Amino acid sequence: MAIKRFAAAAFGLCLALGPVAGHAADTVTIGFTAALSGDYAAYGVNMKKGVDLAVEALNKKGGVTYKVEAVDDRAEAREGVLIAQRFCSDQAVNVVMGYSVSSIALAAMPVYNDCKLPVLASAVTSPALSNSSPYFHRNVLTDAVQGAMMGTYAVKTLGLKKNLCPASAG
Repeated sequence: MAIKRFAAAAFGLCLALGPVAGHAADTVTIGFTAALSGDYAAYGVNMKKGVDLAVEALNKKGGVTYKVEAVDDRAEAREGVLIAQRFCSDQAVNVVMGYSVSSIALAAMPVYNDCKLPVLASAVTSPALSNSSPYFHRNVLTDAVQGAMMGTYAVKTLGLKKNLCPASAG
């Protein structure tokens, strides 16, 4: 289900990207970064599959060609910054998608902000990313919103009066 949602979001962004870019490009390059190896690879690999499905569907339509340049950030902030610098220096990259860990996106956002490269993230929920850059967008609710919704559900729907929330290491 998550792959289909991400694919739909990627598909929508790609459809909109051509006219927004303001030129008749033959190829739209999506820079994709997420944890594709290591402890968080399950997130990144599934997100990549969603992007690949969307790109395949777009390319079957003909016209503009979409391609993905995928880079593994290994869920490491240092890698995220280096990848952001790489995408910003590559004039072929039109948009960046991905990010499976909020701290990586947070580390990379100043780089994208400086080069004005748009980012669409699908799994980063840190409230600190909200309004971090006019070039950053996400299609997922923040932890603060999700937490409030879960709390309301637990009290109103499940009738719970007490709950325990374990702290996250990430």
